[in-house]
Amino acid sequence: MSAVVIDASIVLRWMLQDEAERAPALAVRDRIVAGQFGPCQPPHFALEVASALVRATRAGRLRPSAVSPLIRTLESLRLGATDFDDFASAAADAALELGLRVPDAGYVVCARRTGATLITADRRLHDAAAASGIAVALLGELGP
Repeated sequence: MSAVVIDASIVLRWMLQDEAERAPALAVRDRIVAGQFGPCQPPHFALEVASALVRATRAGRLRPSAVSPLIRTLESLRLGATDFDDFASAAADAALELGLRVPDAGYVVCARRTGATLITADRRLHDAAAASGIAVALLGELGP
């Protein structure tokens, strides 16, 4: 089993029908379900996904009644969360170091702490994570 950190951009691609790169995101989900990927997530992960789903609803991309079931499905995957101890300060430090938003830097911190590969569809996050020396994969470049 490969240890991975997936950011919200991956999950949103498998949850929202109109997202680009949906097929590779669904393949990541399927590898999690099959036990090929062992995910560990930063403490803010579920809230970031929930926030994006609410934004998608407000933009007319998703029915309001779909939000809670999608979040419950995500929660049922039991994605492990990293330790909360000094996480916010570490994410703030990484954000300043890498020029990222604090939530995005949280994925880098999680990958650093766990030794996992970060998987993202966000090119800016990918490039900053790669520059910081952690293992990172861009969704569109993932193999089967």
